[in-house]
Amino acid sequence: MYNKFLLSILSLIILFKFTLAKEILYKSKVYGISIGDVVIRDNGNKIIVEGSTYKGLSWLYNYSFKFKAEGDNYYLYENENGKEKVYTNEKIYQKKAWLPILVDFIRYGKIRKNTYYPFKLEIKENKYIIIPLKSKKVKRIEFKVGKSDRYPLEIFIDGKIDITIVRSKN
Repeated sequence: MYNKFLLSILSLIILFKFTLAKEILYKSKVYGISIGDVVIRDNGNKIIVEGSTYKGLSWLYNYSFKFKAEGDNYYLYENENGKEKVYTNEKIYQKKAWLPILVDFIRYGKIRKNTYYPFKLEIKENKYIIIPLKSKKVKRIEFKVGKSDRYPLEIFIDGKIDITIVRSKN
């Protein structure tokens, strides 16, 4: 009897915890063409950002990622055309710097400087423009934000291929 009660309480706590997690949906676009989805799951100390290209495009390019931020520890799992790779902390800034910068923005409401990825920051009205100082692939990253929301309305990555990630209307 006591075990069933504890199991019930534990189930309610887990259910309650998952209902508190905020989920934000985005569409990824390359040159205006929608190519995939990105989802941010924010559970306070743990933020997960997942994305993938549409299944219908797998014959051309098949990519998916899962970025986990647990406290100050970051993990990036990538699958690109069947090749799996795992990155942690500093390597993530070299590969996909926009992810830890995004998580910092969600957590703290501002773009924070870091030692792994030096950049110049410009703020113009509702845009945060990050200009990397040492990146050969990325020219700039932009976060377009709303007035009272820490989840960007749009993320633009100006690199070898321009990628725009646009927030869906949830």
